[in-house]
Amino acid sequence: MKTAIISPASYTILGIPTVIFSVLIPIIGVAVFTYIITIRMAPLVKAAPDYGSTGFL
Repeated sequence: MKTAIISPASYTILGIPTVIFSVLIPIIGVAVFTYIITIRMAPLVKAAPDYGSTGFL
């Protein structure tokens, strides 16, 4: 009897090996995360400091 399971390393989606997808998905995830954090941090970096709450002049 022949096994029906195809090895993930030898499978292709639209002619692209799934190994490529397993590398691209985390890279794209980190890139999107970095973009979102950059956009969320921009107002905090551009904001003026609040010297009144620290007690120093």
